[in-house]
Amino acid sequence: MIAISMAEISRDLQPRAEAINTVVSEMVDSIIRNPSALLWLSQLKNANSYTYEHALDSAVYMLAFGRHLGYPREDLHTLGFAGFMLDIGKMKLPKTLLQHHGSYSPEEFSMMKTHVWHGLDILNQIKDVPLDVYDMVARHHERLDGSGYPIGLKGEEIGLFSSMAGIVDCFTAMTSDRSHAETKTSHAALQLLYKWSDKSFHPALVEQFAQCIGVFPVGALVELSSGDIGIVTGQNRSRRLKPKVLLILGPDKLPHARPSQLDLMINPSSSTGQEISIRKEWPQGSFNINPREYFQG
Repeated sequence: MIAISMAEISRDLQPRAEAINTVVSEMVDSIIRNPSALLWLSQLKNANSYTYEHALDSAVYMLAFGRHLGYPREDLHTLGFAGFMLDIGKMKLPKTLLQHHGSYSPEEFSMMKTHVWHGLDILNQIKDVPLDVYDMVARHHERLDGSGYPIGLKGEEIGLFSSMAGIVDCFTAMTSDRSHAETKTSHAALQLLYKWSDKSFHPALVEQFAQCIGVFPVGALVELSSGDIGIVTGQNRSRRLKPKVLLILGPDKLPHARPSQLDLMINPSSSTGQEISIRKEWPQGSFNINPREYFQG
C-alpha cells in the first residue's frame, strides 16, 4: 500500500493517507508485540528502489526508537508516519540525481537539499497530517550546532522528535546501499554517530538510539571468534555485546547442515574452551548471505 502511495506521488496525484495510516498502524501493533520482529523488515529491501527502502527503514527505526523511549501508541503512530515521509520529497528530484555515482558537486547537493521543501509540499496534499510530522520532515537535516539545512536551526530549536528523526535518517542512509556513498556496517554507522555527537546530534539521544538497536542490530551479519558466520536475531538489553545469533556458516565458511541459534548471553565456549564473542561485523551481502531467506523460512 505504501508503494502505491509513492507511485501516486510520482505521478503528481494526491497520495492516500488511509493507505499510509493502515501500514503504520500495523507496524505499531507489531513492534509493541515484538520489537525485534519489525526490525527484521529493514532487511527486506528492494534493491531497485532506494527511496522505498529508506522510507521503510526510517519508519521501522523511528518506531523502535519511540518504543524504546516509552512513547504511547499515538506518538508511535506519528513517529512511524514521519519515518515513511522524511525523504518523500526526493520523488520530485531528477532520477539522474538520485542515481548519481560518487560525491555530489556543490550544485548537485544544493538541488538534493530541495527535497525537504518538496516533501512539505507533498504533505500539504495529505489530509490530517500531524504537525509533528511536518516538523520532522522539515527539520530532520538540521543539526545541533546549526550546520544543517534548510534554515540552520540549532539546539532545542530542532525539537526532540526531529532530533530523533535526524539520527534515524542518518543511520539508515549510511547503512543502505547508496550509489553515491559507501555502505557502512551498522556498528561503523553507530561509531560515526557517536563521533558526531555534540556537533550534529545530541549525545544522550545517540546513546539511547544505540541502546535501542544494540551494538550489533537485528539482521547484522557477524563473524564470531570461533570463525562461524551468523545473523543477529535478537538483543540482550543488559549485555549489548552479547546478542542472539543464528549460525549460518562454519569456521571453514561452508554452510552448516542446519542453521542453529546461539545466545552469547550464556557465555558459550568453542571446542578449544575459549569463550565465543563477536569478532567483527560484515557488510550486508557478504558470503552471498541474504538475511531475508532465513527470516522468511
